[in-house]
Amino acid sequence: MSYLFFIDEKQNLLLRPECYKLCPELSALDEKDVLFISLAYDYHSVYRQFPEHERVRKAMFHAYDKYDTEFLNKTSIKLGIEAYKSLQYDRKIEFADRLQKKIDSLLDLIEYEENAKSIADKLKTIEDLRRTIKGLENEITESMINKGQVKGDQDLSWLEELQSNRKYYLSLKKENV
Repeated sequence: MSYLFFIDEKQNLLLRPECYKLCPELSALDEKDVLFISLAYDYHSVYRQFPEHERVRKAMFHAYDKYDTEFLNKTSIKLGIEAYKSLQYDRKIEFADRLQKKIDSLLDLIEYEENAKSIADKLKTIEDLRRTIKGLENEITESMINKGQVKGDQDLSWLEELQSNRKYYLSLKKENV
């Protein structure tokens, strides 16, 4: 379960107040918008096993009972998505996702490949990528267990972790612009 939101006793999804303080873009959204973003983009969403386009579709049906592609073009939704992603950003999870996308593209290429050596090379690459993903997943699990430990056995506060995630995410976005 994510630490950015919680489910109250009425089964409503609520974003933690600290998130609104760090990302005022989230304040402009209503409850259904936040529910959609959380379900579509949270690392621990119930739809996490689906590819992004499918998560977005399922989350939209869950939150709004319809699918509307124009909705995704709203500036407030785009800003809300980026803000939410920045709060939970984990570079290892993002890297593992990019590697999985490479595996998917290699599988698409193999489907039409006729050269046996080329197929074998692509399968070897896929095997190596899967091994790398498995290693990243192990590191992620270990870091979740040890999360927040710093020198002197002090813990980072939850808010400090969010601030750190956001700062790193924004620095990456700045580099790509």
